[in-house]
Amino acid sequence: MVIPIPDSIILEVFLELKLDLKFDFDEEFWVCNFKGKTIKAESFEILEKELYNLLKKEGLKGKVKVKIVYNWKNLPQWLWQYQSYYFEREWVFEL
Repeated sequence: MVIPIPDSIILEVFLELKLDLKFDFDEEFWVCNFKGKTIKAESFEILEKELYNLLKKEGLKGKVKVKIVYNWKNLPQWLWQYQSYYFEREWVFEL
């Protein structure tokens, strides 16, 4: 049985999407790729804002959880001392 839905009713679907994105470091910038687009930023704070804007521009909606996965081959050893700050991060965006 099909139940007709009046045009005046707007249905919204709330989704939760989980992404594992690989982050790289190129001696000066943090680098992230999503759907063939590259984001570069000097800090994680800037990268987070740029990634939010890109995900929104790509049309993602709802709650998006981004688990940060690193390309360990390119991370300089001096960064390892900051592992509690940089590693094991997850960003949650409400789009």
